Amino acid sequence: MPSFSSWISAIFIIVLVFPLYSEASIFPFRDYMNPPNCNKHKKFRYDCKNIKDQICASDGKTYDNPCAFCQKVIENGGNLYLDYYGKCEF
Repeated sequence: MPSFSSWISAIFIIVLVFPLYSEASIFPFRDYMNPPNCNKHKKFRYDCKNIKDQICASDGKTYDNPCAFCQKVIENGGNLYLDYYGKCEF
């Protein structure tokens, strides 16, 4: 009987840990920690390249890359924030 309860405990731990591990491997943690540095885009305000690195901002809009996002941040006086990297889902 004690071996049955140890198997149940092991399965329970695996079921709890696996989703955390798989989610962390799909979404890199560093992307959520570091918003784009908009100071480097001030010099070249309208020289955004065709790079696809989408950003979902606090206004619910998807910006094609950090440069386009930073242009909007500068236009709004800093009242726009990074929500997450990727396309907005709503």
